[in-house]
Amino acid sequence: MGRAALCVKIRLTVPGTQEKVVVAIVNTHLESLPEGEIARPKQLEMSARFLRLAGVHGGVIAGDMNAIGPKDAMIGKQIGLRDAWRKGDIDEGKTWGYQGNKGNWPAGRLDKIFYLPGMAYKVDEPKRIGVGKKIWDGTDQAMWISDHYGLETTLRLSKPRSNSA
Repeated sequence: MGRAALCVKIRLTVPGTQEKVVVAIVNTHLESLPEGEIARPKQLEMSARFLRLAGVHGGVIAGDMNAIGPKDAMIGKQIGLRDAWRKGDIDEGKTWGYQGNKGNWPAGRLDKIFYLPGMAYKVDEPKRIGVGKKIWDGTDQAMWISDHYGLETTLRLSKPRSNSA
């Protein structure tokens, strides 16, 4: 389906220092439908390469992961990424199936934020945004702004640890 990933590199100052680091923010839309199950792991792996580039200090991959099958539950972990979602209540993390859902697919946590663990930053737990939001189309009809809820998080660089004894 011609899927792509958009990477933005952001230069940040490490708190309490003059050191600058570059983090990558990757937005993607992995292959959909059951037929896409074979492509999604490779697409996510290719997106993760942006986080591992020379001169890049990790970052996040966010977007529609189309996590609809059992194998999709582990694709991030299999390539060394951590899921920013940590809550036990999976229903709070569902991002699709409520707004304009036309079809027989159940509500699900299709959208995710992954990050590269072990780096000097923390990624806040995502919050759903756009819940119940509609726009007017110029007539008396309102349309959902998306059939998905969006996700929002914050990446916080950590202060370096002191090596003093």
